Amino acid sequence: TFGGYGGAVHMQSMPIHVHMCDFLNNSAYNGNYLQITGGGAISLSSSPEAIIMLSNFSYNNAFGSILFDALYSQPGIGGAIFSRKSDLVITGSEFTNNSATARAGDKGSSGQLSMSGGGGAIAIVGAFLSGVKMEQVRFISNYAFGSICHAHGRNGGLPSGTGGGVLILETGTYPVKFTNCSWIENGAVSGFYGTKSPPYPAWGGGLAFTETRAVLTDTVFSNNYIVCCEPQEAGECT
Repeated sequence: TFGGYGGAVHMQSMPIHVHMCDFLNNSAYNGNYLQITGGGAISLSSSPEAIIMLSNFSYNNAFGSILFDALYSQPGIGGAIFSRKSDLVITGSEFTNNSATARAGDKGSSGQLSMSGGGGAIAIVGAFLSGVKMEQVRFISNYAFGSICHAHGRNGGLPSGTGGGVLILETGTYPVKFTNCSWIENGAVSGFYGTKSPPYPAWGGGLAFTETRAVLTDTVFSNNYIVCCEPQEAGECT
């Protein structure tokens, strides 16, 4: 897709069951700075029942807007799955080498306001009625990247990478439960503005959430990390 949701599948206001499926090398791109990009493989919106079982998601990507001379750029979230106000249940599945990336413009004369890449494997915004449940799910080597903007934007911005494995936002009182899940070698990487920009933060190499009631049981976090880029004169991160 280009400027939309769900590189392979988009489901809105309807139930969906996925059983023993593989999602490989799917991508969602965004050419519209007014919208985010969500779900390199699957996008869900207001789905009352989304069940994913015994499935694999590998090398899926959600890319934020790629714009030139633009004031704003929008994030890519949910490298494999983006779920908005949906009841999501995932069991016995694996997410490997998926990524979410925010990419800004090159030259904006008024400066860019860059957004973050969030949820390298899964991004969840809100829930429906029953909340979100994941059991025996493995997140391995997924990444969330902040944007790299070569202009010296006057508007500041926060080009951060958030939730290398999973990002969860604003589910409120609806529970988000993880049981027997593992996060292994996932990473969140910040972005920066120009060669003289201050370093920007990165949050939650494995898991990041806010305004969420999360319950984790028998979970494993191993070798996850964050990287905060501090550009040098040549524009490289250290």
